[in-house]
Amino acid sequence: MRPSLFLLTFFSLLLYACGDGLVLKEETDDEGYRVEYRQDPESGLKQGAAREYDPEGKLTTEEFYVDGELHGNRLLYAPNGQIVVEENYEHGKFQGEYLNYDQEGNMTIRGQYVNGVMADEWTSYYPDGSISEVVTFADNAENGPFKEWYANGNPKASGAYLRGDNEHGTLHLFAENGGLERVMECDQGICSTVWTTDSTTAAPPAPDMTQPES
Repeated sequence: MRPSLFLLTFFSLLLYACGDGLVLKEETDDEGYRVEYRQDPESGLKQGAAREYDPEGKLTTEEFYVDGELHGNRLLYAPNGQIVVEENYEHGKFQGEYLNYDQEGNMTIRGQYVNGVMADEWTSYYPDGSISEVVTFADNAENGPFKEWYANGNPKASGAYLRGDNEHGTLHLFAENGGLERVMECDQGICSTVWTTDSTTAAPPAPDMTQPES
């Protein structure tokens, strides 16, 4: 007697769902947030895709696990469904590009992680997509050159940071009309003015403040 098409389809789906040996788990916390993930029954570790939903059933997080560690792309969602954070992991550590958006989908931050720490250039954006700041990171802190621009595209500031938000070295400050307004010399966040528009000496050379293309 030949098996029916229904039975063949049923057993095919069963093998597909259970073939990897993982168990689908679902947990809900006291606030009503629900998490779905797949677990290796032998190790107890998460494996593969996982999702979190808010109490209204809206998706808040999509992520991927390998042997219980975040690995690959991770997405965070606003209540309106817009992606607000896109980040990447490698065996539980931040690695690669990081992107942040507002709830309208405008990019606000773009940066890089290397071996779990913020590194290289991080860029901040205005809502219209123009760049507001480019700053260098190392060891999870601002360390190196930075440049800032006003919303109208004119230069705002140029200098360098040392071990966080501490200006170090020569700091150029500009008026909103684009003109150089003040020059300061800084030592680990302590700055003293060496030139203003009222000075009788010529203005020190200003850095190239051409705004990068977004």
